[in-house]
Amino acid sequence: RRTRISRRARLGQHRDRHSGATGGNGARRTRSGFWPTARWRWRWPVPASSALDADPALAGRYVESVAMQQLRPQVDIVRGALSHLRTGAGEREVDAVVEVGLDVYAFEMKFGTRPTTTADARHLAWLRDQLGERFAAGFVVHTGGDTFPLSERVWAVPMHDLCGV
Repeated sequence: RRTRISRRARLGQHRDRHSGATGGNGARRTRSGFWPTARWRWRWPVPASSALDADPALAGRYVESVAMQQLRPQVDIVRGALSHLRTGAGEREVDAVVEVGLDVYAFEMKFGTRPTTTADARHLAWLRDQLGERFAAGFVVHTGGDTFPLSERVWAVPMHDLCGV
């Protein structure tokens, strides 16, 4: 019982008191637990489009926040560990590092429709070189619509693929 309660709390699940359905945030109950669905993302407060257009830094933080909120439950499902990587001097930073067993998956979130190899994936390439074979794959999550390789084991992936919509 304690595991079930802590799992719900960790995933942010609750019982909807109005409908009686489990997971008022759009989650559905399955045999193995709660599975997030894309429906819950529409409940997030979305900044006005003009605010995002006027401030690219705000838009970038918003994209990173949305991607992380979609990634967290998926990491829990595969019983992985999610962390953030930043070197001591701050010269290298990876938005999300997911460890599943001995494999490491890394994610960079970018507010742009077409990431480039040199600029947007440089920290993922650095991490790949540091970890060697433990580095399973790296993903630059972007707001465009295409999936394409950037370098060895590093891919550009649209956010809608990460969010499942």
